[in-house]
Formats: sequence, C-alpha cells, structure tokens
Amino acid sequence: MARPPAPPRPPADAPADAPRRDSYDDDLAEEAPLALWVNGRPHAVLMCTPTDALDLAAGFLWTEGVIEEREDLAALELCARGMARVTLAAGVRAPEARHRAPLSSSCGLCSLRHEEGLLRPPRGRVWGAPSLSAARVRAALRALDEATPLFAATGGSHGALLCDSRGAPRCAREDVGRHNAVDKALGAALRAGEGRRLSGEEAAWGLAGWALVVTSRAGFEVARKAGAAGVSALISVGTATGLTHRFCEEAGVELISFARPRGAHRHASPR
Repeated sequence: MARPPAPPRPPADAPADAPRRDSYDDDLAEEAPLALWVNGRPHAVLMCTPTDALDLAAGFLWTEGVIEEREDLAALELCARGMARVTLAAGVRAPEARHRAPLSSSCGLCSLRHEEGLLRPPRGRVWGAPSLSAARVRAALRALDEATPLFAATGGSHGALLCDSRGAPRCAREDVGRHNAVDKALGAALRAGEGRRLSGEEAAWGLAGWALVVTSRAGFEVARKAGAAGVSALISVGTATGLTHRFCEEAGVELISFARPRGAHRHASPR
C-alpha cells in the first residue's frame, strides 16, 4: 500500500505560532445524557443529542410499548439538568424500571429482556398502504437531505423524516444515534396528534400510510420502531439487514434500502 503524502508545511517565513495548512475548525454534534422519569420513578438514561428532548421521550415510550397514543401522556415536561418527567394518564400501566445503565447513542435494543419473539410485530401487522412510486421515493430523499442541517454541518449525526400518506414531509429530527433520531421523529408526530386510527380502515392504526426515511442503514431496531408506530414504509439510504427484511415481511412494512435518486433496492413486497 502506498504511503499517503505528507501534510503541507507552512512557509519558511511564517510565524512560529501560525496554524498548519492542514488544520481547520470543525463543528461537532453534541452528546449528553437525558434522564427519563415516569410517574416519579427513574426509567432510563438516554445518551443523545440534547435537542427535541420531549419528542425523544414520547417516541421512546411509544416504540417501547409503554404508551399507545398521545392521550396516554397526562404530562410531559423538561426539567433542569437534562431530565424529562412523564406522568401517565389514569389507567395506563407504569413500566418496570429496568434500565440499570445509560442507553448509549448506538444502543437500540438494550430495553429488551430476551430475544424471544423478535420478529413478532409489536402491535400486529400494519396497514397495507399502496407501494411507493419511484417519484415519491426521490421526493422523500430530497426532503430528508434538506431536513438534516446538523449532518451537513458535522457529518456526525443521523436523520429521520416522516412523510404522510400524501407524501408530504411532516416531522424531521436528527441525533447522534440513529434510533434516537427515529424516536424523535415519531415522538414529534405523536405529540402533534398523529398516530390515530384511520376512519374506514379497520386494520389501520398508528401512522398508517406514512413513510419513515432514514439516513442510516435499515437496522433491525429502526424497523422495529417503525413497526411499533404503524409506519407503512421504511426507506433507508444505507443497506438493510436480513433480519430487517424478515421483520418487515412479518409486520407488513414496505422496505426500500440503498435509496438513491436514480434507484433503490426494493425488497419483496410484504403484502
């Protein structure tokens, strides 16, 4: 393997404290802990980008199965020192406090106790929306690119975008963790009053007919969160895994990976 070229040296007459030509200023994506308390008890500590914290809390509880709709949240507030407090509505069962250690920004399945039933959709098969056209996939990718300024500035974050059943971009969020970005986008939609049963569609629930677009690969934890929220299609810029493919087949989620403006890998239709 050829040795890389040496970095350029400053001119001989440059001051001793002059910066080297190969030095530059850079922006970094932030990472910090968010303590999540539910009904007055500690539930989890999430390592995340400290923006849109309430969206993250709501989305995390939704995809974990603690809540099923916005009305399950009686109160949600952000306190000082990176703490989100959640009060569940009367009749909603409080979760067991089982997260003993912080969930890192790369951890997507640390909340599961065991691997049994991984392929089982959290709330059953999602509503079978029509297959996405190539034009709609391209439009979703353009919208995702425009909605990820943190990645453009740092190159160190992931983005997630929700497009509604008409293809219009609705909720976009970023985070250093790909699953956090997904939870933030889903939580934003939930807090905005989305995620209700569609009238006239018996099998429709959650974000039926919506598409989730992510900058990352379609890892299993991302697909599982999409299934938990009832999203009908998952589009990823990166590749998908075999487990993701099998889960989406079982859950009824349309899976499109390696999405690019000129083409994408459209997996076998799960319907």
